[in-house]
Amino acid sequence: MKTLIALFIVLAITACSKPIAEEKSAYIGNWTAEGVSLSISADGRVSYHKQSDGVSTKIDAPLIEFVESDFVVGIAFINTTFDVTEAPHLVGGRWLMVVDGMTLVKD
Repeated sequence: MKTLIALFIVLAITACSKPIAEEKSAYIGNWTAEGVSLSISADGRVSYHKQSDGVSTKIDAPLIEFVESDFVVGIAFINTTFDVTEAPHLVGGRWLMVVDGMTLVKD
């Protein structure tokens, strides 16, 4: 029974993923800052991990939508919005993005 429930959850999460639109393709990739990693795949999967002051936050969920520069991840009514104050942009040959007040660099 546990296996069946786990399979259902995996299928539900996978079914919610939508590919990233061409105009938002700069968001795709692995982004890092001290204590933070954010991975956004072309198929719409988001993996986020933040370690700060002994507190760990981890999110693995499909991208639901972009709202201007921000993006929303989650499933149905369980979601979180990433506040993007600076969309992905090139500075000195490196891609930068400011998410939730942190400057992330694309690997």
